[in-house]
Order: sequence, then C-alpha cells, then structure tokens
Amino acid sequence: MYEHDLKEMAENLEKAGLLIPVLEPEMAVKQAVECMQKSWEDKVAFVWCVHDIKSLTTTDEDGNEVLDSWMTDEEAMTILRYMRRKHDAEIGINWTVIQHYVDELKYEKERNNGQTEGNEAV
Repeated sequence: MYEHDLKEMAENLEKAGLLIPVLEPEMAVKQAVECMQKSWEDKVAFVWCVHDIKSLTTTDEDGNEVLDSWMTDEEAMTILRYMRRKHDAEIGINWTVIQHYVDELKYEKERNNGQTEGNEAV
C-alpha cells in the first residue's frame, strides 16, 4: 500500500475522531500510518480510483487525444464497483479491462439518451 494512501486513511480517521485524542492530530496520524504500514508489510494492494477511470482518453475526429468528460464521478465509481464484483484473477484489472467497461457504460448511456440505469449501468 502506498504511504500517501495510508496517510489519507489515517487523516480521515483523525477527522472522524477515531484516533488517540491525547495526541496532537499530526502525531496521531503519523502513528496510525506506522501501524498500517506494519500491517501491510507482507501484502500488496493495487488501488484504482475515480480519477483513473475518468482519465482515459479518446481520439477526436482530427486524431487528437482528448479526455472523456461525459462521465460523472458516480458513473466512474459504478465502473469500479462492477469491476470489483466481476474481477477475474486470471486477467486482473488493467487499462484494457477498464476501457471495456467505460465503452459499455458509454454505449448504454448513448442508447438510453444520456441516462444510465441505476448502479447496473455496465
């Protein structure tokens, strides 16, 4: 697990008041990160986020790459949830897999005149 991910989690715990209240917030976050790092010493996790999904590009009519701005954060999160449910350990999650689900969502949205159908859009 990347240290910046652990720090973000620890900061969220501190904001929620779930860390040791006798410590200064910065020290509590530091200790929480150290504890989580120990927990992750013998593990790895690959983290995909909404930004990753929305960062995919398409090619416009002139052949230039442009960001797909048609997708909402919630739709990107729907793709992440769907990939988690349908994860194939033989293939993994990679840019090709993500592009497949983005294309499915885009097709579904175009077919339904810009509307996706709940959380099962893909």
